[in-house]
Amino acid sequence: MDITKKIGLLNQATLESLKDLDNNDVIEKFNIMALKILEADFGFTFWKEEGNKSYKLAYKSPNTPYEPRLPRKKGYNFKVEKTNKPYMGNVKKEKLPEYDLTPYMKSIMIIPIFYKRRYGNFVLCYKKKHVFTNQEKSLAISVGNAAAQAITINRLFKNQKKFNTKLENLVQDRTAELIKDKAKDKALLASIGEGIIATDTEAKIFLVNSHAEEIFGKSKKELVGQSLLDVQPLFEENGKEVERENRPTYKLLKSGLKAKIKVKNYYVVRKDGTRIPVSITVSPIKHNGRLEGAIEVIHDIVKEKEMDKAKSELISLASHQLRTPLSAINWYAEVLLKEELGKLNPEQKRYLGEISNANKKMIELVYDFLNVSRIELGTFQVKFSELDIKETAEGVIKEVMPLILYKKIKLTEKYRPGLEKLMADKKILRIILQNLLSNAAKYTPNKGKVSMEISLKQRAKNKSSLYIEVRDNGYGIPKEHQQKIFTKLFRADNVAKMDTEGSGLGLYLVKSLVDFCQGEVWFKSSQNKGTTFFVDLPFGVWGKPAKDFKPQQETVKI
Repeated sequence: MDITKKIGLLNQATLESLKDLDNNDVIEKFNIMALKILEADFGFTFWKEEGNKSYKLAYKSPNTPYEPRLPRKKGYNFKVEKTNKPYMGNVKKEKLPEYDLTPYMKSIMIIPIFYKRRYGNFVLCYKKKHVFTNQEKSLAISVGNAAAQAITINRLFKNQKKFNTKLENLVQDRTAELIKDKAKDKALLASIGEGIIATDTEAKIFLVNSHAEEIFGKSKKELVGQSLLDVQPLFEENGKEVERENRPTYKLLKSGLKAKIKVKNYYVVRKDGTRIPVSITVSPIKHNGRLEGAIEVIHDIVKEKEMDKAKSELISLASHQLRTPLSAINWYAEVLLKEELGKLNPEQKRYLGEISNANKKMIELVYDFLNVSRIELGTFQVKFSELDIKETAEGVIKEVMPLILYKKIKLTEKYRPGLEKLMADKKILRIILQNLLSNAAKYTPNKGKVSMEISLKQRAKNKSSLYIEVRDNGYGIPKEHQQKIFTKLFRADNVAKMDTEGSGLGLYLVKSLVDFCQGEVWFKSSQNKGTTFFVDLPFGVWGKPAKDFKPQQETVKI
């Protein structure tokens, strides 16, 4: 198996491990994957929880020719435990028959499942003598690190999920009791670990618990009797205040909705300026079928944010480790395709071309993961340079043109005046245009239509922005999937069947970059009729007209 496929399997196992899996499922996936990429004949996993003195057998490949004995204190597994480094070597013949493994294997590799803490070892066995390479050692370390991080993240996720479910059920049960029996108000509210605020139909607060006071950083006296919509503003992740009509409590009270409304990724700002990430659930208070008010449950999601950060760090780590070998493969493939080392026959050229194209797709995926993790971790850098918007857009179109020509799509471009000289980050603009245009081309049928329009838009107070519109008459987005379209790794069912290679990162990356630039992105779509994406990028964070550019601000780190 070539290195490209090995890296692909490692990347696939890493991505799948981020799903809601049991520890045993993660161990099995990584053990099977390790057997493939390290080309072992059979293997198993010894598990050891922190604080335990002995190992237990957690997984055994079906073709293992014997029942593995638990590790001895003087054996290889305990040596690996002390060093946290892989062991690779030949198996020695033992004097005692019950400990002699040479009839089953000649070489062995033991990989520690370790990243900041230990979980056990993967044991890979080779029936014939195997000469281990530095590349195999690097892959083994990556496998062990990725598996340990995946197990840690899954544990955090499951614990948090159980806690949230238990807490939400508790809040609903106790809220019903509050309305029935006012005498229990103080005792019940004090025992709930979430922020609770109850309002009348005009959004005036009449009940607040201590946790809500703690989250908002305000006392009950400052809250009760005031309008929730005025006394405590909400903010989006980009720092923009949520408009009154978009507040969940306002929506429920004005529309008379019977179902609860749940929103995530909002922030409240305390008196001292501290930003607290929260998710909010608003439920109606009803009496005899009439709406009497609303109850807002505010959940502090600091722990969830920390878990998301841990996931981003895992993806960033895996992507950085993958980038170097992928670049090497790309370089060698180009040397061979240019026939610098000798002539190639047509079949050889075709196979090398397939390898090169597959590797380039993997490189694009790695860079997408890196860009996503940099934005989520706050390490994304903006670099200003003079650029021509039209020239940049045409460069992106050239990259997408092979697919457009292959599908005989009619492409229309429109560039408004004033786009010639701007100081901006070319990388941000290219990523946004490349994802929107490639999606439009991929998900538009043969002989369809795609159009792109770019212009400068005047905003209030002498401010301007770059306005992008990409339209197609393709397959469209099903109505039931439209709320999830900017979610990481999400792909709508109707296009996932047509394009099996998509990563589900493109639109998430576009949304993340636009939010990072304090802009807006939205769309209109009808299934089987087409989709139009709109992007409004205000000048400031990502760029500005050339005449307003100041050299000392050339690089901004956010």
